[in-house]
Amino acid sequence: GSVFRKREEPLLLGSAKTNIGHLEGASGVAGLIKIVLSLQNELIPPHLHFKEPTPYVSWDEMPLKVTTEQTPWSATDKPRIAGLSSFGFSGINIHAILSEAPAVPPKTKEQTAQPPLHLLTLSAKTKPALEQMVHNYAEYFATHPNLDWAQTCFTTHNCRTHFQERLVVIANSVAQAREQLLAHQAGTENSHLFQGSKRESQPQIAFLFTGQGSQYLGMGRELYEAQPTFRQALERCQEILETISNQERSLLELLYYSDDSSLLEQTAYNQTALFAVEYALAEMWKSWGIEPNIVIGDSVGEYVAACVAGVFSLEDGLKLMVARGRLMQQLPTNGEMASTAASAKPIAQTLQNRDVVTHAAFTKPMLEDFRKVVQELTFHQPRLNFISNVTGSQESILPTNPDYWVDQILKPVQFATAIETLHSQGVDILMEIGPKPILLGMGQQYLPLGYGTWLPTLHQGKSDWEGVLQALGQLYVQGILIDWEGVHRDSKYTPVSLPTYPWQRERYWIDVNQHQPSQKTGTLVETVKVKPVLEIPNLWIKYSQPNPNADLRLFCLPYAGGGASIFRLWHQELPLNVEVCPIELPGRESRIKEKPISSLETLTDKLVDVLLQHVDKPFAIFGHSMGSLIAYELARKLQLKNVNPVYLFVSGRQAPNAPELYPPFYSLPDAEFIETLTNIYPNIPDAVLKEEELMRLFLPVLRADMTLAQKYSQEQVDTLNCPIVALGSIDDEEASYDRLITWREYTHSSFSVQTFPGGHFYLNEDRQPLLQFISQTLKAIH
Repeated sequence: GSVFRKREEPLLLGSAKTNIGHLEGASGVAGLIKIVLSLQNELIPPHLHFKEPTPYVSWDEMPLKVTTEQTPWSATDKPRIAGLSSFGFSGINIHAILSEAPAVPPKTKEQTAQPPLHLLTLSAKTKPALEQMVHNYAEYFATHPNLDWAQTCFTTHNCRTHFQERLVVIANSVAQAREQLLAHQAGTENSHLFQGSKRESQPQIAFLFTGQGSQYLGMGRELYEAQPTFRQALERCQEILETISNQERSLLELLYYSDDSSLLEQTAYNQTALFAVEYALAEMWKSWGIEPNIVIGDSVGEYVAACVAGVFSLEDGLKLMVARGRLMQQLPTNGEMASTAASAKPIAQTLQNRDVVTHAAFTKPMLEDFRKVVQELTFHQPRLNFISNVTGSQESILPTNPDYWVDQILKPVQFATAIETLHSQGVDILMEIGPKPILLGMGQQYLPLGYGTWLPTLHQGKSDWEGVLQALGQLYVQGILIDWEGVHRDSKYTPVSLPTYPWQRERYWIDVNQHQPSQKTGTLVETVKVKPVLEIPNLWIKYSQPNPNADLRLFCLPYAGGGASIFRLWHQELPLNVEVCPIELPGRESRIKEKPISSLETLTDKLVDVLLQHVDKPFAIFGHSMGSLIAYELARKLQLKNVNPVYLFVSGRQAPNAPELYPPFYSLPDAEFIETLTNIYPNIPDAVLKEEELMRLFLPVLRADMTLAQKYSQEQVDTLNCPIVALGSIDDEEASYDRLITWREYTHSSFSVQTFPGGHFYLNEDRQPLLQFISQTLKAIH
């Protein structure tokens, strides 16, 4: 009371409970939403059903008022503030103070300069969800044609989670983006829309820096006008050049403020211009989070590559370019100058023969003067993998020797060898950092057809932003981590309202029979009988890579103690028409809070309910060790419902009627149980066995799984109609050939045995031979 007594205006009171009731755990956030909506709409809704104020508050002495009517709450020069209290039954009392956001200042003329194109990014967890999102955005754009396009794209970059399945659209407006989304839905391909899936790991990226002959007036102009990092890097280069050279034209004047291309054809100018533009492009990409693992350059481009790799500083790189260009310019002009050093012809023409001396003997007179300049500089070992175009190999010491840069002028270009070196190091994204995509076209001739992703940055005669965004979009759909805050670091965009995530909804209501008679004390009465609850599929099936276009499903069951993650990479090595469906059993991984099931009968009853919802396509079942027993029993119960797999793969275990190799130990005390388990399966890591917290989580699952496997018995053989393939490993005593062959009498159909190198957990040690065999087996059914 003493705090508010001096207020002239009343303190307004309200509650969310009077509007929507008590939401228990959500009551606090409900109040938060009410305050935000009140700020947004500049109105305070009425507090309903308020009739008699409590006598325990001195209403006459304090400036308090309950808002029984809709009350204006207009913005003024003072910030509007609200307090939010949330009281818990257990005594929790939380109070939060909210203030309206500060006003966004109007954009200045410099801030309103925008690129002509922007990149819309959409992503979802599954392909069907992504297609639904495309549909939702196309409809939303139809009803919101006046959306600010730049802010729309900013919102998808910075205010949305980026999931596995991805799609990008390059457009200049909401209307153009909608056209492209509709075209995509109709199955039409275009160069301004890309779709892909995030990879399991980040791909290796190489920057390829273009050489001389690729320059032209205005290269990078649009980026200079609208991309701050690119502009700042070029301006920094100009500042350095003004202190170390006496060129007739400044760098920026030469590039963007002149229609005369004659100077740009002279080595004294074009070498420094190429270096500066390519350096600025690299700085731009790096500011967006695109860091190269490897760099390589041709001619002038090799100097940029070295600078980006940290071999020498920007200042020293420009000194080299000024000296190199000036000395080459002073060489006599004659017929011998049909080289890339003094020609504005595309470098591709000279790259056709990689074993020629590209700069020829005419450069020899300049070498000693150039050597003097090089020897004054400071060199460092490269911070990035640096591929030399002199040797074609990765080098770390050689480019720190001044003589290397003298030899680089004269020696043959080993471009083909350099590209093969990139290939051998696993680089599969190659980005050309230069004015024209020259090196990419040549590089593809030396590698297998279809290998890698080749991304140019700029094209002559094409919008700079179009080329840059096409490259950025393709990086995004492959899952490259992009620093979106870096992309928009100097912008003043604000989020806009856009469609939210398209949840793939499933029905979980319990089906009820309202008129099921039952007998009670001799009288028929009407009761409600609830049918058994269907198991929720997305708890049990953990798709590592959903594949709605597949025409066959492979359900995978783990060994004792194992989870669905065992099979998370299998989709990468199985045919594209196979959808891998790992089964997640209760008590482990994403279901660790659930109680594990120790009865095979109970478990398989639940799994039958799950699989019956997914047998609209042909399917096979794979199980390893304990998973083999589950797989067989599951196939047996499905057969009773006239549903059969195309194959049953039983791995690492003998048939149910074969004698166990070891006596049951599931009921032993903990210490003896663990000792017996480790004697049988010595591959269990000591870090797990000796870590008390891990064992507290792991032991109940192991005991339940062993109980399930060791208590299962079958008095008679129930044969299956589907083929059975028994799989094992050469060094696994528990699943030797003689024990695997016991599965033969469990099928009326074909039966085979296949063994692989390794021990009991061979599928983890080297899964490739196993998956190749499964692939061949499943292909044979088509």
